[in-house]
Amino acid sequence: MAGAGNIAKLQPVAAGAVSSPASAKLLMAALVAFAALFPLLHLAFGGLNYWLHMLLFIYMNVAITSSWNIMGGFAGYISLGHNVFFAIGGYFSDILFAYFGVSPFVSTPLAGVAAMVAGLLSGTITVRLRGRSFVSTSIAIVVLPKIVLNN
Repeated sequence: MAGAGNIAKLQPVAAGAVSSPASAKLLMAALVAFAALFPLLHLAFGGLNYWLHMLLFIYMNVAITSSWNIMGGFAGYISLGHNVFFAIGGYFSDILFAYFGVSPFVSTPLAGVAAMVAGLLSGTITVRLRGRSFVSTSIAIVVLPKIVLNN
């Protein structure tokens, strides 16, 4: 039987676990460099549209997951409408590109600001609510832009 002092030695280490903060920073730097340089591979070799499309969807899902982690995990709110701000940003960026010809490199940060303003306006009202009232209001936040955009 192992003593209490030996328990730390018996703990399994996950495969591929990062061993130090320096190696974690190196891994993050490598991932950021890969993400930044990947589109250049398309220019050099061509035919990478599928992979660019998949990376775009991965990054979009990372953004949605991070927003849910902040709302549900850190803040403790059950929000059913946090994804509408992601949609507002995407719609804003698309409108700027389709009607005004603004480059996505310029319109994406502006779309983030538009989504932030929409979140700030609705957040000043909804953050004061608790429990079922907050959940009901977060559903209304989803329905309201749908009504506005349909009409």
